[in-house]
Amino acid sequence: MMLHDDGHTNIRNQDALLSFDNYPDIIALRDEGKQDPAVFDVILTNPPFGSIMRQETIAMLGRFDLGHKKKSLPLEVLGLERSLQ
Repeated sequence: MMLHDDGHTNIRNQDALLSFDNYPDIIALRDEGKQDPAVFDVILTNPPFGSIMRQETIAMLGRFDLGHKKKSLPLEVLGLERSLQ
């Protein structure tokens, strides 16, 4: 029941590599003063080990400390950096 979308769990399923500004539902909660979007109780992640970087992801490299000077980087590195953020 807890994970079955009962409306009270506040569980998020998002693309972790996107900017935090791309999550309108989280921004709306922040604007209402209900939640800081940078604070979560638990983070579960499934990094895309071995995945091939898409063109959109290559454009996002500059937003990451480990990727801003690179033309390519394993996606799992970006996923781990985002988890630490």
